[in-house]
Amino acid sequence: MSTEEKRSRTQILPIAQRVLEGLSDSCTRIEFAGSLRRGKEMIGDVELVVIPDGDKLYSLLDQRLLAGKISHTPVKRWGSKYRAFIFNGVKFDVFINPDPATFAVNFMIRTGCAEFSHRMVTMRSAGGWLPECYLVKNARVWDRATGEALDTPEEKDVFRLWGMEMPAPEERTEMFMPVW
Repeated sequence: MSTEEKRSRTQILPIAQRVLEGLSDSCTRIEFAGSLRRGKEMIGDVELVVIPDGDKLYSLLDQRLLAGKISHTPVKRWGSKYRAFIFNGVKFDVFINPDPATFAVNFMIRTGCAEFSHRMVTMRSAGGWLPECYLVKNARVWDRATGEALDTPEEKDVFRLWGMEMPAPEERTEMFMPVW
């Protein structure tokens, strides 16, 4: 959930697309998440979920920061799995997945509103939707019985394991109820 001042989708989208296109050559995969992906009319920040192409993304972001094309957020977040910056007055949250196996879980979590995402990773016995036989840890789905990390290359694979139909991004709200 963003605490940034919200602006209209029509104002944010061209800026967001410019950043996505500018970073795309340094990533093997890059996708919008958050409220932009959910089709919200008012956007507080832009979330990107990416798989970097080696060190290219880190170098590119570092160069743009040094050149003054982007700036740090008030709370500096500049790590190997998450970087936040300001471009054209818009805050960007970049969720970096050096291990491509973590992409789908992060993409699912970063797309839903906070309540939706929380319920996706909370066990059913505690009011969530996560089957008791699985655990979500370090952006992977684990089989509790074997301790094995399960293959979830796409979001649909996570929803399939949960036994749910995959909801469209715009349906991932606090009001969502799964179809089993």
